[in-house]
Amino acid sequence: MKKRLLAGLIIALFLMTSIVHAAPYNGNNMNGFGGAVGFGVLEINNNGDNLSLSLTKGAGDLNEWLVVYIDSVSGGITTTGNLIPDFSDDDRSAVTGAGSGALIFGSSFGADYAISFSALGGGRLFGFGLEGVSQLITNLGGNGNPSDPIFNFSTQLSDINIAAGDVFSFVGTYLNSPSGFRSNEGFSFPPVIDNPGFNDIPINSYFTHQSTVPVPGAVWLLASGLIGIVGLRRKI
Repeated sequence: MKKRLLAGLIIALFLMTSIVHAAPYNGNNMNGFGGAVGFGVLEINNNGDNLSLSLTKGAGDLNEWLVVYIDSVSGGITTTGNLIPDFSDDDRSAVTGAGSGALIFGSSFGADYAISFSALGGGRLFGFGLEGVSQLITNLGGNGNPSDPIFNFSTQLSDINIAAGDVFSFVGTYLNSPSGFRSNEGFSFPPVIDNPGFNDIPINSYFTHQSTVPVPGAVWLLASGLIGIVGLRRKI
């Protein structure tokens, strides 16, 4: 009985130390631009301070820009209409909604950051400063070909001003840049029948992700010690 309890404890400890909080978020099942995002899956993995995102493409190629707006701290913009349109490159154009109708967030969501992602250009993280100015924070990598099935890109929790254990909300939209024509595809994006195009659209629901607090290194030492004890007793 003691051996069984000890073995069970060892297994439980190793399961604890191997936990990486991976959460899949499904697209909204819309296909206005072919379904690459609407039938896709965005998986967020948090292991300590690193925040990894993996986009599994749905039907069709990823030819346009996915923009993920993030609410991680208090404040933030309540509509993309408050951002200064920036046509200096396609990522800034997509993030600021330049030429597009505004996304109108509910009272419980204020966008502090945004990730723009395109297949050929990869991911870029922007922060929203005073007076609606968007500022590039870092490049996230992940570029490939529009027909690739999976795209991986990453950043640090500190880049969005949170720490392990904190919660953030997000919503994703899929649009053409620089024209600003918006599709009906997205993550927690309203499943409207037709593409919103250049029209304003209210956003009333959001996905929420909680980052994981890493298991202390002492747990690794305890698990290793228990295995050593079991091995020694078997030899004796």
